[in-house]
Amino acid sequence: MPVRVKEWQQTLTGELREHLVSKLVSAIRPGQCFTPYDPTLQNLVAYAKNVESKIFDMANSRPEYYHLLAEKVYLIQKVLAEERQNASLLEDQLQVLQLE
Repeated sequence: MPVRVKEWQQTLTGELREHLVSKLVSAIRPGQCFTPYDPTLQNLVAYAKNVESKIFDMANSRPEYYHLLAEKVYLIQKVLAEERQNASLLEDQLQVLQLE
């Protein structure tokens, strides 16, 4: 079955899509500079490209595309913040146990 290109999709350049993939990667690994071809981040970049591609295919308009990407970035950041908080609590609990 041939893929149907939506009219709005033709307005996005590959360069813009790569930029948005880099924003997804930055949301997952904040503060780390990278290039899309950095071998240490290949799996992460592949994941971000997959996420972006699914959102690109799913969205019915450019605003919806941006909205879905923003939602994904928010969810990623929320999950990572919760994981950091849980790790910090666990570390605190381990320190208390070591003092006893």
